[in-house]
Amino acid sequence: MLQDAYTHLSSVAERHTDDIITTAFENWPPLYKEFALAHPVASLPLSSDEIEVVLRGNSDRARWKQQAIAIPEIALHTIELRGGRVFPKIGPVSWKEVPTFSIMESSEAAAMIPAMLASLTSRMAIILEAFVIGQVPTFLHFFPAVDLASHAELRVRVRDGKMVDARWQSVPQGVRPDVAIKERIISTAAELCASSPLPSLLLDISVDCSDTTSPARLIEINPDIPIISTPPDRSALS
Repeated sequence: MLQDAYTHLSSVAERHTDDIITTAFENWPPLYKEFALAHPVASLPLSSDEIEVVLRGNSDRARWKQQAIAIPEIALHTIELRGGRVFPKIGPVSWKEVPTFSIMESSEAAAMIPAMLASLTSRMAIILEAFVIGQVPTFLHFFPAVDLASHAELRVRVRDGKMVDARWQSVPQGVRPDVAIKERIISTAAELCASSPLPSLLLDISVDCSDTTSPARLIEINPDIPIISTPPDRSALS
């Protein structure tokens, strides 16, 4: 990332520190957690000081801060993971640009934590800076990986508790969302909008088109600012 771009985006993130912190899973309102697509199977707490240590490993941030690049070394509590694949997120961000860490086997995850923390992308560093500025802790969460291939996903824009825009992010190949699918996802969106924790918010909501009885689920929330974005093509929770 070019240095001037990193500096600009960092300044944007600084102006939205509280909004960014709110979107970390541990800070979701109870209703949002109730509708969540998945809950963490394990979580490691990270203090704001530990986040600062982790961020020192990012070269763009080091140049921005005029600091030497440092390999992050922090003491981590023991964590045990069982089951299938997991999807890690640190605060509100994932390793979606790093295929090795975007989805991993639970049996390998604990041993990979040091490498994960050393491979934060500049996008991740910019967003996580909010927790350093606000002196707020967060978590390294491990969610069960959910295959979204059969899910239709809608991005909903919220303003002051009301839905002002909604667009399909992805739809399964060969599927055209019918009235029933739309009703399931829109009714859930309306309920979530009314409980929005921020005046301006983006909700990513999905419904399994292969199961007519499954409820719509909340994948993630983002403050409605340019640096917090998610690509429209997903094959797993992100």
